[in-house]
Amino acid sequence: MGLIVFATIYNNLYTTSKLIPKEMKNFILRSETKLGSIKSTKKIISVKFKKAKLLITVLLLTHLLVQSQTIIGGLSQTTRVIPVDMLGLNGTNTLVTGSTWGELQNLNPHPFCKMQLGNIRYPGGQLSNYWNWHRGWFLRPYEYPPNISINNSYDFTNALANTLADFKPNYDLLNAKPIWGMNPLTSTKEYQAGLLFAAKSNGFGVDNIELGNEFYLEYDQYLQAFPSAKSYILKMFDWSTYFKGIHLGTQYPFSSSKIAVVGAISNGNDPGRRRMWLQCILDEMDKDAVASASVDAITLHDYFGAGSAFFGGGSGVMTDVQAQCMINQAYTTTEDLYANEFAAIHNHGKEIWITEYNLYDRTPFSVHATWAHGLTIALKTLRYMEEPLVTKVCMHTMTGDGGWASFFNDANGLTSMPPFTAAQSPCNVNTKQGDLTATGNVFRMLAFALKNSTSGTRIDFNGASQLSGCNTSPIYPDVYGWRFDADDAEKVIVLNLSNTTKTINLSTCLQNNDLSMLCIFPSSPTASLCVPNDAVTSSPTACDLLETFNNTTVDLLQVVLPPYGIAVVRSKKNALVAQQLLAIL
Repeated sequence: MGLIVFATIYNNLYTTSKLIPKEMKNFILRSETKLGSIKSTKKIISVKFKKAKLLITVLLLTHLLVQSQTIIGGLSQTTRVIPVDMLGLNGTNTLVTGSTWGELQNLNPHPFCKMQLGNIRYPGGQLSNYWNWHRGWFLRPYEYPPNISINNSYDFTNALANTLADFKPNYDLLNAKPIWGMNPLTSTKEYQAGLLFAAKSNGFGVDNIELGNEFYLEYDQYLQAFPSAKSYILKMFDWSTYFKGIHLGTQYPFSSSKIAVVGAISNGNDPGRRRMWLQCILDEMDKDAVASASVDAITLHDYFGAGSAFFGGGSGVMTDVQAQCMINQAYTTTEDLYANEFAAIHNHGKEIWITEYNLYDRTPFSVHATWAHGLTIALKTLRYMEEPLVTKVCMHTMTGDGGWASFFNDANGLTSMPPFTAAQSPCNVNTKQGDLTATGNVFRMLAFALKNSTSGTRIDFNGASQLSGCNTSPIYPDVYGWRFDADDAEKVIVLNLSNTTKTINLSTCLQNNDLSMLCIFPSSPTASLCVPNDAVTSSPTACDLLETFNNTTVDLLQVVLPPYGIAVVRSKKNALVAQQLLAIL
């Protein structure tokens, strides 16, 4: 098949690059001003290049050098709306000196300059059940309700800088939507409404409200406040109706806020309270349609293992085969969700918020903080999106060590990772506060792909192999990806889950228009990818999102992706030019 050249000529300034003189080529000729308005256009014509006087950016479209090895990407029938606040992190682990909201705002560059998140959970996690929002810290023992015993794990005497005022400068940089964690365990709905008013008056959005955290666990305080799932959901019907009914004159400031109640993921080994929790919640919703209408979503927390049962011994450091097995877990554990919890909630039409998820495997193997960990999280995150009712995906957590977090908070992020085995990798340097972990680098890629997107379509890859080495069934494809559409661009994210280089053709997934690419790949799946992050010139008060897409003359519609690599390919749109071109044609 012949070579097709796409030429864009700006203001009659013609240059040339990498074209063979005297070679006949077919190409589309288009002349534009710097503002993008079309002055003239012609359909495909034939041109003979006699001398190297023209500089034309060349993008190879159909010149397939290794057609027999090429994997063809095609758009599937799995398509969905992408909410602007879909992807985010938990704002937990701001409880130690150096990592509080008050101190994070002073980092330059700020960690949020490295990724464009859609949501942030505040305060996030179990600590929200003992949180006094006015103080920005935990309840003092004398503030507990009389029927709730003191939780000494949250008996912190000296409050650190985690108030709304401390959170606000960070929020302003992020420009995301908070998920406000209410405290129905040790507080009242009236006092918690004060948080919503305080947030609104201080310039925060109040779009998302979460009514507590993990009450299906058998902690003394949870059993005391909510002896059953029924007692919890009936009280939350009252809370959600109250919040949405608050009015100031004719104004209802929280009537359009989305409110989520606690759901649960469980298996046959869990205690009965957890196993029956979600079904009991859904049963009560069926009994009272009016009260149920005040609840918009159900939260789930998804912690999964690395498949260590398949590892079968060894040195304690993952092998390449074990990395394949670990990645496979992102497939199999999500299949379980689709068959059980997702299906049950889907039948009731409520949104699903995954407000916590991560790898959680206490094994002798160094699996956390590795690039395989990050790649597993990337696959897990994208697989959630196959369920259209999943509208929030919020990974645990924001700051900490490589075992959990997206940003390191000190120099020991790869050597001290309780309760996990410290990372063992070729990377033996100290970490730096604010730098990205392996999962942080993954989230950076996901955030680039989803930025400003309004819809997404999963890509199916014809010719992809299957993950190997786990001896598990079923076995899944070793290439995975999505295309996301925004007003200004189309973006494809592709994961190479294998230990071999893949050539991936995206010509049916993207327009050939001003293509650029961001790619990350490790030296091995056990690497921690702890190289210094790209420099950011932004100040902490004016954060411009760091973008490192690289324009290139390489054919970006045929990506050569190294083992365990992630690529985002972007095709820019120019609506004005497209409209004028259609008018001329």
